[in-house]
Amino acid sequence: MKKNNLTVFFALILLIFLNNHRLFSFSITEDSLSVIYEGIPDNGIFDRWLLLGPISVLKDSHYHDDQILQQKEFETGPILLRASGGIRSTSEVVGDSSYTWRFVRADNGIIENGIIDLSKTLGNSDFASAYAYATLKMPEEIDCIFGVGSDDAVKIWINGELVHNNWTARGLNLDNDLVPVKLKKGNNDILLKIQNRGSSWAFVCRAIMPHQYSQQLNFNAQVGNIENVNKLLECGVNINSHSNLGLSPLQTARFYGQDVMAKFLLEQGADSTIPMPPKEGMVDTYLKFITKETYPGAAVLISKDGHILYKKAYGYANLENEVPLDTDMKFRIGSTTKQFTAAAILKLQEQGLLNVNDKVSKYIPELPRGNEVTIHQLITHTSGLQHGWNDDLYTSVPAVFETDRIVEEIKDSKYDFNPGESWSYSNFGYVVLTLIVERASGLAYIDFLSKNFFEPLGMMSTGINKWNELIGCEIIKKEVSGYYYKAGKIYRALTLGRSMGAGALYSTLEDLFAWNESLFNNKILSQASLGAAISPVRTKDGSPDKYGLQYGYGLFIHKVNGMQCIEHGGAIDGYECSLNRYTDANMNIIVLFNRFPFPPGINANIVAQEIGKIYLWQESETVN
Repeated sequence: MKKNNLTVFFALILLIFLNNHRLFSFSITEDSLSVIYEGIPDNGIFDRWLLLGPISVLKDSHYHDDQILQQKEFETGPILLRASGGIRSTSEVVGDSSYTWRFVRADNGIIENGIIDLSKTLGNSDFASAYAYATLKMPEEIDCIFGVGSDDAVKIWINGELVHNNWTARGLNLDNDLVPVKLKKGNNDILLKIQNRGSSWAFVCRAIMPHQYSQQLNFNAQVGNIENVNKLLECGVNINSHSNLGLSPLQTARFYGQDVMAKFLLEQGADSTIPMPPKEGMVDTYLKFITKETYPGAAVLISKDGHILYKKAYGYANLENEVPLDTDMKFRIGSTTKQFTAAAILKLQEQGLLNVNDKVSKYIPELPRGNEVTIHQLITHTSGLQHGWNDDLYTSVPAVFETDRIVEEIKDSKYDFNPGESWSYSNFGYVVLTLIVERASGLAYIDFLSKNFFEPLGMMSTGINKWNELIGCEIIKKEVSGYYYKAGKIYRALTLGRSMGAGALYSTLEDLFAWNESLFNNKILSQASLGAAISPVRTKDGSPDKYGLQYGYGLFIHKVNGMQCIEHGGAIDGYECSLNRYTDANMNIIVLFNRFPFPPGINANIVAQEIGKIYLWQESETVN
């Protein structure tokens, strides 16, 4: 009876897997264990494996730092695959220990990447190795390339033959190594060995087909991997083939500042006379790639010398009703709000109503240690106030908040360090600034912004969602819906609209364009105020410079490809914003998303920087 139940159980599992991936099978019998791919998956990713480990590399912890001993084990460790058609036993004895093969599947989420997180499946086992096994059943013989990422060292056998051996210590990236392989007709046994040299570990393996080689050539030109470029050229890839953006590998190398790669490609015969593709076409192709038709969307504006060069929207403003996104729609901008709060403080200083060197206790005596903290320290995140605040307050306080309730929260404020000693991003600091704006001006926060900024600049599509605790948020015309991803699904985000001067504003592309143009042309603040806002803060311990950051008044200051960029991004459930000013080029780049969080590599700040490279790479070469 038990045997029959076991058979039914595994049959059910098999049915589920076949339904999810029709080119895959998984089976366990009394005498074998197998994971079989029926041909190469459509996306090329091998996301299901049999896994064995962790197998300790060094028994004596005294030798854990001995690289020679670690490498010796990596080179001479046991090859566990002994026959094709499945592993003949569900367990293996290595040394004096027994290990059991287990089935694992990548936790891909919304984007399938095939990464097997060994820290999650096997635990963080320093100085240990693991084996991964699968069978690839091919209808005919083919040549292809395996793209392998690993953290750390990796070896690969195909049908018992060692085809790749890389003793390395590195973080995982998709296609760290490119491995040309020949797959025979019928069953091909794939065995990987991954050895961890410390901390977390993981691997990913996929098949790259010949029609994808050109993209791989351009990608490796971008990251400067000459070894991989060489392998692709040896496979016959055209050295002048174009990327999705229309760039040749030589152009890609120059575009991303890979001078050594550019020199290598020229030595290999790359054509330096190929014209660059139009910038607008490159941006459009890039944005279409990251915003699928059925996804939440993105809105982008690019301007130079006060003139709009590019303004376009992609994807949906509302998925439920399939409402396309338009460029005049309103997005929540999250922490980009902070620069408006900082500007409000500077405007109050210009009006003689406060001074940034005033102690906070002058305006908010309820703040613990308020006689030690200055307004300047609040604006620059050097006050020491903790980053967040009471979660119940955050989810219950209206955008136009009740002062008494905020004051009660302020009374319990805590500090991570003494004021002025260090730098640490603090949302709560900007909540306190919101109250200072109100008490110094005698106006509600949003009313002060409207009177001094929004109305004079014609920013009539910028504001804060009004909130009624018994009803909810008011309806804002042309406001986009916000979404977030979790476990591969899309959810509608809550629109609370209540993060005050730390992140409560909504706005549009054109309003943010008007703001940046006015701010950097001294139309809303004096040159002295702007100069203070973009002056990097200094602290006793050298931060934020020691973190690779520079921060002024509600603004980050840094270099992108050698050019100064002054910006502040914002992220709040369902929305992302990146508002950038390239001062050397007199250019604005604005990116708005109605999705957050989103998978790594696709966030508003990264997208804005990529667009900046497209439009400014020739100018940045001159700067460099």
